[in-house]
Amino acid sequence: MTGAWTLGVLCGAWIFARVAGRLADDGALVQGGLLLLGGCCLAVLLSVAVPTAALLVPLWLLGGLCNGGDNVFHNLVVARRVPEAARGRAFAAVGASVQGAAMVGYLLGGLLLELTEPRPLIVGCGVAGLLVLLGFVVPVRRAVRAERYRVRQVPTPADAGLATSVTSA
Repeated sequence: MTGAWTLGVLCGAWIFARVAGRLADDGALVQGGLLLLGGCCLAVLLSVAVPTAALLVPLWLLGGLCNGGDNVFHNLVVARRVPEAARGRAFAAVGASVQGAAMVGYLLGGLLLELTEPRPLIVGCGVAGLLVLLGFVVPVRRAVRAERYRVRQVPTPADAGLATSVTSA
């Protein structure tokens, strides 16, 4: 099962690297990343309803595909936004937070499995992930709109040349 998710991550990274290369707008990458994370959470949530392991493979492939796409989008935003001299530290901080969260999740998951069955925990994780993502949709959309507005307000060198020629005429 883990191999299916990993194969999906590899395929998702390959597919979404081509998509990301066409997106010059970081806001679109961030919003796309949220959508892809939602796909991961949905795959986890839906896995509870799958009756056999064989049917879980395609679902895990899709979840991994979303995971791989989000990795590409997220890393591209970090690479574009962080100055070159600080990129190593930024990627290390991101990696540490992801790995740290995974370790905490494994610890909590192991402890909770002593108290309850796996299916309710999986449902809880899928629902919690979707709710957290929903909590980010509005603030991210506002931030993207605000940045796009700021970018439109900044005069370009061509605009400055046009203003000079208009005032001198």
